[in-house]
Amino acid sequence: MTTNDIMKSRLKYNRPSLRARARPPKNRTPLGEAFSAANMGTSLQLQCCVDCRRFQYPSQEVCQVCLNDNLVWRAAAGEGHIISQTTLYNSLWEFFKRRIKQKPWPIATVSLDEGPIVFAHLDVEEFDKAKILDVSESTQVKVFSHYDCSMRSILIATSKDIFTDTKEARRKIVTRMSLSEPAFRDGGI
Repeated sequence: MTTNDIMKSRLKYNRPSLRARARPPKNRTPLGEAFSAANMGTSLQLQCCVDCRRFQYPSQEVCQVCLNDNLVWRAAAGEGHIISQTTLYNSLWEFFKRRIKQKPWPIATVSLDEGPIVFAHLDVEEFDKAKILDVSESTQVKVFSHYDCSMRSILIATSKDIFTDTKEARRKIVTRMSLSEPAFRDGGI
């Protein structure tokens, strides 16, 4: 191996734009890692205070309401409504840069019926199939968690009428949105 080849291989590690397969951001806090672990095989788990029984997001060391540190992970229904939505046209992460080149990336702020407000990737294609032309405030959605190709949990908001109760149904949505590994295997992004 020549010196030039060695330098090119090192450059690929330092410059994500030269890599064949870009990965989503991996850096998470210990509480973010706990969120990923709690949501690995389920639809949606959020931190819940044992004393006041309130769900909270993002994960924190103590309850946002009563400051109790006795928090457990509990299943949440994930139903709510959109507070606001935006579209990403630019990103600093190579993973999203490659997707934004194809089409802008929609993101929504969702108020869950359980109480917390979450940020989620918005699955606008399912709204198109359901004939909802105006995805706006107060649009009813269902939020579920799934893992991306870096094995970190992400939140996805889709139409309330879409079936997301099985892992296979959620996987199809995530794959179609190009957030999971199969998109890379098919020679896609």
